[in-house]
Amino acid sequence: MSIEEIRTKYPNYAENINPAILDDYAVPTTGFVEGIFTNTAHFKSEEAKAYLAKDAWTWEEFVALLAILVEDNEDVDGYAPIAYGQNIPHYWLDHLVAAELGPDYYELITGEEGNEKMLNALYRLNEIKEYLSYDESEETSSANFLDGQYTFQLDGSWFAGRIELEDIEVYPFPAIDEEIGTPLLSGFTSGFYITKKVWDNPEKRAAAVNFINGMTSTESLSKFVTVGGGFASDPEAKPSAEDDIQVALRLLASFIDYNVLPLGDSSKAGTYANLVEGQAAFVTKDETVAEAAVSDYLAGQ
Repeated sequence: MSIEEIRTKYPNYAENINPAILDDYAVPTTGFVEGIFTNTAHFKSEEAKAYLAKDAWTWEEFVALLAILVEDNEDVDGYAPIAYGQNIPHYWLDHLVAAELGPDYYELITGEEGNEKMLNALYRLNEIKEYLSYDESEETSSANFLDGQYTFQLDGSWFAGRIELEDIEVYPFPAIDEEIGTPLLSGFTSGFYITKKVWDNPEKRAAAVNFINGMTSTESLSKFVTVGGGFASDPEAKPSAEDDIQVALRLLASFIDYNVLPLGDSSKAGTYANLVEGQAAFVTKDETVAEAAVSDYLAGQ
């Protein structure tokens, strides 16, 4: 049964769940989130610090901020705004496609003019190429971020456990199209739903609604993440103990407009490697290589 239809009878059904995460049919429980880990110690000028007052940025704001940060840190040896390992560009590929095209990105790239739409998204790397650390490996780029040398690390919530720096905030990926809004790439794939068979049974309908409301209440979800880790679909649900970075990750869902699985999870097995192998062409805008990489990827969908 759709949540919309259930709410015609039970308007408070799953009311505590973030609507950007809520499925059409299922009420999610816990999952992972991805965001931009940000070393705020690099924000030295008043112009840069003004960005820290925002909950989220647009793409235009983000690109402008990158230039400001370069000036703020011109005296720092080896400084780069963005940690980027050439062998694992996955997070950037995933976010650019989702942010450019919206929650229906997979249907759009596998539909009419999908090649062009996907290329336009991935060519955003070319717009920020001078700000990428462009290390040979993700191991190096992550290590340099953790040492305080780079400002931004786009990664999953599991990365938080490696951070010992003090001045770290987490932001959602910038909104490329403000009409589409700010994306959150995450995996809230566990949850509860009500079948039509149960819904059509007057004796079981209320029991099913009460059970799911109980299992996905703020109190229950807080217990789930305390014992099992991860992040709850209710932004108010939290573990019994959490540090500042975990708080920032938990609140990411409060600042976004839609939630989707990463492109790598949506792709057919064995096809995503075409995009990874073509990452340099997206950065340099080598159209011949880039178009071949996207064509090979889409042919496998």
